[in-house]
Amino acid sequence: MPIRKFRSVEEMDKAKSDLWCEPGTECFRRIESLWKRSSLLSPRKFPQGVFKFRSLEEAQVDEERLLTEHVRQLQEKRHASGKIRVVQHPKEP
Repeated sequence: MPIRKFRSVEEMDKAKSDLWCEPGTECFRRIESLWKRSSLLSPRKFPQGVFKFRSLEEAQVDEERLLTEHVRQLQEKRHASGKIRVVQHPKEP
């Protein structure tokens, strides 16, 4: 996002309206475009079904496991294709 300088509040209001879209067809098109782009960049598959957990903590652990697995699969796929090099940073003590 570029940095902009404004000489007046009116210029700021105009810039805000240029960036923000009011609810309606155009806004929904922008959201759809963003979602399509993000799903192409990082497609994520969720397991089918309904899952019950004994506690919120258990559900959060499962969600973290799914996210970690997704990231690992992406890294392996991109590393195998030669498009990206994965660098592991040492863990802080």
